[in-house]
Amino acid sequence: MTLDCAIGLRGDDDRFYGLVAASPELRQPFPEMNSRVLVRGTFVPGEGGRYEIVGDIAYTSIQSIDEPKRVTGKYMCVEHGVPGTPAAGCKPIIASDGGLYWGLETISLEMHTRELSLTTGTELTIEGDLVSSVPEAWHPWASMSAPRRIEGLLLVRSARERRHPAD
Repeated sequence: MTLDCAIGLRGDDDRFYGLVAASPELRQPFPEMNSRVLVRGTFVPGEGGRYEIVGDIAYTSIQSIDEPKRVTGKYMCVEHGVPGTPAAGCKPIIASDGGLYWGLETISLEMHTRELSLTTGTELTIEGDLVSSVPEAWHPWASMSAPRRIEGLLLVRSARERRHPAD
């Protein structure tokens, strides 16, 4: 029997980790999907077979945290590229240095970037809250078949242009 999904997390390093209880009595309800968590336990490196994980964490505790997700990368406005969908135009995203795409909620982005001149390729550091349920208007960008599928949608808390040491 194959599993359709497995319990795991994406770390702040943009890599996937499997989660296994360190002992049977640790079975606990997991926090809501697409939420920030603090996991304590022991990392066991290894490949995940059919899952793209770098290893498992034998957890001793998992707790929700109210801490923003930080993403550093390049600002882009991306067409969804999925034929036959009702979405029009492009959506603002940040392409992370790790090669992932994160949607940026438009109103919160505009509130925090008024002082910046955002253009395609502007290097940014964004801090934001993960939106637990992606609004329907973002579904084409979150679709598994989208060429630049977003990993999630961020409600922007802060945005700043990334400065390089040579600047």
